[in-house]
Amino acid sequence: MEFEKIKKGLLLNENIILIERIDSFGNNKKQIVEQLSNGGFISDDETDILFNYKWDNRDKKSYGD
Repeated sequence: MEFEKIKKGLLLNENIILIERIDSFGNNKKQIVEQLSNGGFISDDETDILFNYKWDNRDKKSYGD
C-alpha cells in the first residue's frame, strides 16, 4: 500500500493531469490506462473513471440529417 502512495505522489508532485496526458496518446489511450493501473499508479476507481471518460468522448459517427 505504501508503494502505491509513492507512485500516486509522483503523479501529484509532477502536477500531471491524466485526462489531458492520456488524450495526447491518440488511439493508444486504453493501453496507457491499463499500464497505469497495472503499475499501481492509479486505483481501480480511477481506472473506471478514465475508461468511462474515454468511452463517453470517443469519436462517433453521425447518421441522418
